[in-house]
Amino acid sequence: MKRNLIFLIFFCGLLSAQQIRTAQLFNPQSNDLSPFINIKNDYLIFSFDDMEGGSKRFDYKIVRYDRFWQPSSLFLSEYISGYETNYIRDYRSSFNTRVNYTHYEVQIPNRDFSFKLSGNYGIQLLHPQNKSVILEKRFAVYENATAVGVHVERINGFNNENQRISVQVASTNQIDLTRNQQESMMVVLKNDNWNERIVLQQPVFAQAFQFTYNQMTNLFSGGVEYNWFDTKNSEIAGLTTEKIIRDDIYKVVLRPDAFAPDQTYLDRPDVNGNYYIRNDRIPNPLNAGSEADYMDVYFGLSQEKPAANESIFVYGAFNNFYPTPESILQYVPTTGLWETNILLKQGYYNYSYGIINNDTGEIDYDKISGSYWQTENKYSALFYYQPWGKRYDLLLGYGEGYSRPSQR
Repeated sequence: MKRNLIFLIFFCGLLSAQQIRTAQLFNPQSNDLSPFINIKNDYLIFSFDDMEGGSKRFDYKIVRYDRFWQPSSLFLSEYISGYETNYIRDYRSSFNTRVNYTHYEVQIPNRDFSFKLSGNYGIQLLHPQNKSVILEKRFAVYENATAVGVHVERINGFNNENQRISVQVASTNQIDLTRNQQESMMVVLKNDNWNERIVLQQPVFAQAFQFTYNQMTNLFSGGVEYNWFDTKNSEIAGLTTEKIIRDDIYKVVLRPDAFAPDQTYLDRPDVNGNYYIRNDRIPNPLNAGSEADYMDVYFGLSQEKPAANESIFVYGAFNNFYPTPESILQYVPTTGLWETNILLKQGYYNYSYGIINNDTGEIDYDKISGSYWQTENKYSALFYYQPWGKRYDLLLGYGEGYSRPSQR
């Protein structure tokens, strides 16, 4: 599936300093990196590692966006109770690791602030000295004013590659949705990847308390199940690991990957691109934030040379599904493989390979691996609505659907 890169660059937090790594927004409610929480009682854990070590005062700032991810015009007091800027109190130095770092984390919301309005938000990490924005992670806060149902089905006649999405929105508190229908919007994204999304401005069927979005063009390519590697144990190589080199820093060489143009669908379990920080040698997995080591992970791909204006990159939630400089593969004549290495924290990772057009910034996630309608995918649907007479958007409902119902 091809997607333009402009929105992804805008949406995802980009690291402006190499010393900050493994920046996560972890969702304890879903036990993954899903950036969607209920306004009433859910929360996220924002965490990152400072590779310079020591202790610093890192401040963070909460900012609000409209449904198009443009800065909101609201006053702070209209959408937050408390302070927009606070400092991170919880930090720990790494323990028993070859690579030293300091781990920071904070729960959002917390005792310093809470959300008054649902909608789109971002948490910005500020530089300890000049208070410039180092990185930003964005998320959405929803309410249950509507019930959102998501249905996924196979579409015939499209080379058996696509999955069609239909969404139904029903008001749970008798809000007449047609009163301001033109200021409503449905966003559907695949596997929490904002670069694989569709935006629906108007429903096909509209009733006072129910909208239906079942356009025939609501299509996503099925893609493939993600590859995986496991570095939780630094002494024993995982099934997809060729070898572990124990140097001043662990080097993990993965088995080379290859995708045949005529291969059939391969069913294998994955976590839809997510990754989990873990270290099997520590008794309490909750301490992995400061007791998991960093390792150089070497990727290798057997693949024909792409077009002159294209680059191959490896992606997953660990790099926001985005082609960062270190994720771009280079051809190595001595091995006949496209290779790169990335410093990653110990754990379990999903990954795959994509193509980026260097002229247009367009990403093709399927050109290398192929696409199959059977692939298990998670689809998230977000229903935005601007109440009549108001000057702000609300996220009135959130729903999930899976291409295999048993995956719920």
